[in-house]
Amino acid sequence: MDSNKIKDMAIRHVEKVVLGIFVCVSGFLVYQAMQLPDFTKQPTRLRDDANRVKNEVDDDHTDEIIPLRELSNFDILTRTKKTLEAVDPVPTYDLAEWQEIPRNDAFKRRDPQLYAPLALKMSGVIGTMAIRSKDGQYELAELEPADPVVVVEEKKTRPKRKPRRSRRGGDPSMEGMGMEGMGMEDMGLGGEMAGMMDGAEGGMMDMMGGMTPAGPPVRRLDPQDNMSIYQVPASLSDFKTGAPMKAAPMVARFIAGTAVIPHKAIYNAFRTALADSTNYRPQDRDTPKYWNFQVQRADVTDRPVDQIAEGDWVVRKDRVFHTQVAAVVWAGTAPELVPSDYRDDLLTMWIPPMLLDDYSNFVLHPMIPMISKLELELQNKPILETVNPFERINEDGTFKGIDINRTDVNLNATTGNPMMPGMRDMEGMATSSSPYGFAGVEANPVEHKLIRFYDFDYSFDKDSPKPGRKYVYRIRVSVKDPNFPDNPLLQPLAKTLHPESYERVSALQAKAEKDYAPVRARGGRDPISKFRQFERWTPWSEPSDPVSLPTENTVLAGPVVPAAVKTMKWQGRNVPFAKNEPTGKMVVSKFDTALKTRVPMQIEATEGTVLSKTADSADVIDPLTLEIKKLPKAKITNRTTVIALEGGNPLQIVTNDEMKEPGQYLLFKDNGELDVSDEIDDMQQYRIYSFAEERGE
Repeated sequence: MDSNKIKDMAIRHVEKVVLGIFVCVSGFLVYQAMQLPDFTKQPTRLRDDANRVKNEVDDDHTDEIIPLRELSNFDILTRTKKTLEAVDPVPTYDLAEWQEIPRNDAFKRRDPQLYAPLALKMSGVIGTMAIRSKDGQYELAELEPADPVVVVEEKKTRPKRKPRRSRRGGDPSMEGMGMEGMGMEDMGLGGEMAGMMDGAEGGMMDMMGGMTPAGPPVRRLDPQDNMSIYQVPASLSDFKTGAPMKAAPMVARFIAGTAVIPHKAIYNAFRTALADSTNYRPQDRDTPKYWNFQVQRADVTDRPVDQIAEGDWVVRKDRVFHTQVAAVVWAGTAPELVPSDYRDDLLTMWIPPMLLDDYSNFVLHPMIPMISKLELELQNKPILETVNPFERINEDGTFKGIDINRTDVNLNATTGNPMMPGMRDMEGMATSSSPYGFAGVEANPVEHKLIRFYDFDYSFDKDSPKPGRKYVYRIRVSVKDPNFPDNPLLQPLAKTLHPESYERVSALQAKAEKDYAPVRARGGRDPISKFRQFERWTPWSEPSDPVSLPTENTVLAGPVVPAAVKTMKWQGRNVPFAKNEPTGKMVVSKFDTALKTRVPMQIEATEGTVLSKTADSADVIDPLTLEIKKLPKAKITNRTTVIALEGGNPLQIVTNDEMKEPGQYLLFKDNGELDVSDEIDDMQQYRIYSFAEERGE
């Protein structure tokens, strides 16, 4: 059969094939149904079967399951001795068969990561500061007042007289003017009236000359020229006895340091390590609380910085020493320039009570703003956004985003005990609201907080910085340990600690108990916090740039008079030559340790001038009273030499421009360094110490 016939047959008989398959399946299903058992049961029979099963369950089958126990010889003494035998420490099982259950430490307290201070900036400072004195006597106050200054009158060219106009026509510029607008000549009384006025003035001077003068007038520095905003407190007292004291000047020479701590990064590290743990307490334990700082110094006078060994670092004074000196020695403190948002009472040391000089150059840091965080936020808002200041006021009258618990440093107001951390004395200190430093939750922490410290040249300290030496510094900061706080009542439970933290804290706990045991045995009352190592230290900062103590001599640049240049003809060419050399005015000063102030003198300098001078007298400023005193037989010895100077030429930016190039001096300083002094940079201090305003310059 061919394929076409097979296809034709399948098409004609397909219905028959389907019907046959349906009949076969139906017969199979009927057969399977006939093989099922009969489920018809009688209810009475089912009830009887259930009762029989229940009775069999309730019957006592103990004798069938547990055989009857037979008495045997039991020796209790032998069994007791066997229980007292040592157990074999070697396990009889294979340790490899045991599998450790994975631990979930996601909610355990970890140790927050700490970050090193950044951008350490050092400055050498010399100046006069106010200290406490029993009697307030100092040598400068005994000097006589300075002589009056001879005023230099500038020669002014008299303007040309305008041609007289007829009164009938009038001069528009004279309208509305009275007698002041007319000259003597206009009134026809020119020469005669002028002579009468001169005669009257001469007679008055003769009469005053015959009177006995009451004394020379006391010269004082204009308060606007006082570059320091420090003011002596109204009252001072001895810290120990409470006896009244007075302020006196002292020449202070020190190295000041500023750095920043990455506060926001540390705050976020605390939150990451502790926020998900049990008993999270950010208000008093689990936020960063800075406690102390440590400063180290290395001498790099004769070696580069990269060759410093670990043993070359010398430990300098910490926060406690700075606090004690400020409370006992300083006559208060200078007003703070940094907003409280970026300071910490235990890291930002107070500003010394500097007199006369501007202290902003060594107490500020370029990474710290000089306006508050709120002001900075308002400045950064879009211009089109309307700022409603009342939106920041809470119902209780406080401002949103401002911590009202932190005391701003009002350095001349409140009382306190400077021997305690965070507390300050009554003539220029402030009292912190918490003995643990800043505590609380910050919604938006500031990026950095300021660290400020000093390294004073004290005569009693053998390790104090020495003149002529170069030093580098490094600093680190301590934070109170949230997993091992100083207060045992705040100690977190051991089960809440991460294994690594638990191991560290357990060692600290054991050491504290061991150190405190003798105190407890003798009934002492020392606080246990004294024996708890609750400080965690950040890494050390990078070493600072080299810095030195400044010398006692200071040089201030003034104006330069350029050389007079003349042009001559030589071989058909114009050849300029200087008829004289350029000269410049400078003020050289020296801090006198006996007078406790700066002794300034003005010098006419040229190339090669050594800036030393001896004079019959010099005018010195009393830094406390601003009176100008006369110092007889003044002498300044300074090895600084002028190598070159330039400036003083007319700028001629516009027609009839009287502006001149600022004076610049290349100096070989007494410490062996080359330096450039600029008239623009020194202008304010130069005019103060040269008494330019009084001289009419």
